[in-house]
Amino acid sequence: IDNNNGHTNLYLPFPQDYTSGIKEFSLKMYIVSGYGAYFSLQQSSVPGLGWMFEIYFDNAGSGSINAGGINAATVSYTPDTWTDIRIKIDLTNDSAELFIDSNSIYTWQWSLGGDGSGYADAIGGAQIAENMAYSGEDFYVDDVLLTSDFGTNATVETFNPDIFVSPNPSNGQFNVMINDLPAGNYQLQFVDVLGRIISNETLNTSGSVIKNFDRGLGDGIYYVRLINGNKATTKKIVVN
Repeated sequence: IDNNNGHTNLYLPFPQDYTSGIKEFSLKMYIVSGYGAYFSLQQSSVPGLGWMFEIYFDNAGSGSINAGGINAATVSYTPDTWTDIRIKIDLTNDSAELFIDSNSIYTWQWSLGGDGSGYADAIGGAQIAENMAYSGEDFYVDDVLLTSDFGTNATVETFNPDIFVSPNPSNGQFNVMINDLPAGNYQLQFVDVLGRIISNETLNTSGSVIKNFDRGLGDGIYYVRLINGNKATTKKIVVN
């Protein structure tokens, strides 16, 4: 966290500066009506070395992005509700795509950077801050997730099986119940907030599945992730 020009920046360095493969960064933002918000993705885990993507939310349900050029596209959101934001970055093929509430908004050449001037084809961190065009800020952020293990040619989509985690919050002992699964091969993963895989189990099944987890974990936020081919869904679990 730093304070620059009178406003506070929250910076999340990734485990490394990634230069290949498909990475996906997602989060939810709740922007209070009358206020704005902002976040960016950057080239390096060191803050300030290359703004690769920027999104500005105004105080009334609209906004814009810098993605391969300044004001490359406009966006919309609903104040006083949670907005899902997801950026898929294919570093191997130098492309990126923005999704808001599961809707594809814009695609661009990643290495052009936010302003179009060109940077290294890499990603290393995220910055969250106020939109300085508006006085003050009032917004919330949740479910921040970096996924970094999809194959280069994967097309990451979401699907929505019924997944329940209990108890939640947990002390590290919890059950995962999945209902109404079509027959197929699945990967059931347990990951930390940076997307690092703690456990990975292959399921060849259909119908309902119950799995028991008993792990010695530090306090924090974790995710249960179910993958079927190029589709994935996650559930958050709090450990304390």
